[in-house]
Amino acid sequence: MQKSPLSQPDHTTFGIIFKRYASTHLVKEVVNAYNRSAEFGLKDEISFSNLIDALCEYKHVIEAQEVCGISEFSNQTKMHNMIFQGSFKMGWWNKCREIWEEIELKGVVCNLHSYSIYMDIQCKAGKPWKAVRLYKEFKRNDFPLDVIVYNNVVYAIGLSEGTDAAMGMYQEMLDSGCSPNVRGMVEMAQKYETEVLEKGILAKPWKDLGTKLLSEDSDNEGS
Repeated sequence: MQKSPLSQPDHTTFGIIFKRYASTHLVKEVVNAYNRSAEFGLKDEISFSNLIDALCEYKHVIEAQEVCGISEFSNQTKMHNMIFQGSFKMGWWNKCREIWEEIELKGVVCNLHSYSIYMDIQCKAGKPWKAVRLYKEFKRNDFPLDVIVYNNVVYAIGLSEGTDAAMGMYQEMLDSGCSPNVRGMVEMAQKYETEVLEKGILAKPWKDLGTKLLSEDSDNEGS
């Protein structure tokens, strides 16, 4: 590839190579391929981002964290978010907390995506009140909120404070000019169904009564 300028690899080429190796769990080969990208002037932040993405996608989150720790890009928010997301997908709640603490210790600047991931983690770990606390924290920091964050906080408040509080947050979302998506509507309806079932207001789940909240197609479209 080095002889012909027409066959020079680019970032996409190496990104494919990283994922091929990672998919077969050849971590050493992935890292070696990243180091070889220097021969083509491609050992940079883009290639490193592709490297971390490939490792995390194929469940090599620990290795991704180790590689990131010794890299010149170790303080990049994007890299930590990918490792964070990878740990979340693995269901490693304690590991997620450790990564969050490490991010704070290193002084890595968290962005909206960082907070959104951690809010989702707290809800899945059964601690929705912590997700609400995070929401209040980044709202004080004047982060612009999007539909993903609002979905997470509506869901978290619904779990920790009940349907009325969730509806209040949902109204705040509308007042801010942020339109809900299918996921948000489904989660609101599911939370309300759970609450009325627990209170005995509804005898059976709506699906047992022949009622559908939304079609399966709509649900998949919003995911």
